Amino acid sequence: MTSAALAIVAGTALAGCVGGSTPGTSPTPSASASQAPDVTSQLLPLYGDSWSADVAKEETARVSAALVSFVDPALVLNDDVHSEVHAATATTGTYYNVIHTLTLDASVDPTALARMMVGDLREAGWIVRDTTNAEGIFLVPMSSDADAAKSWFIVVGADATIAGQPVVSLQIASPDTP
Repeated sequence: MTSAALAIVAGTALAGCVGGSTPGTSPTPSASASQAPDVTSQLLPLYGDSWSADVAKEETARVSAALVSFVDPALVLNDDVHSEVHAATATTGTYYNVIHTLTLDASVDPTALARMMVGDLREAGWIVRDTTNAEGIFLVPMSSDADAAKSWFIVVGADATIAGQPVVSLQIASPDTP
């Protein structure tokens, strides 16, 4: 697991999310997301021959924006976006990450929307690493490649713990950069 993956998992754990069971099937949210015609090319990051911090930043931002763009803008009340380069430490490499916290219209089922996003990512080639679905919190960590050195790491989350205030979060981190 890359340093980025460990940081996101740690951040998720600090947010108070707990483990749960593997998800079953869920209903498709009505009018919650609109899928673009070519999901694969938009959602799978490119780790090319010219790997650099700039490429990591561009690809991480591109993939996160593509995934958010599938959500009907009329249903998004706020998209709180944070992005930053995490400098290397004695135990981790440098990586780039983006976090989107989408506050949604009260009519949206955030878990169903997050499940749809996970489905789009799986269709694009992302690998599901685990699933948590307990007490109104839904989390799915995924990686873009089996090779951890070239893999982005994303956690798709939904929070339905406060009635009428649905939230979906996306935390994506690049592989370590040179």
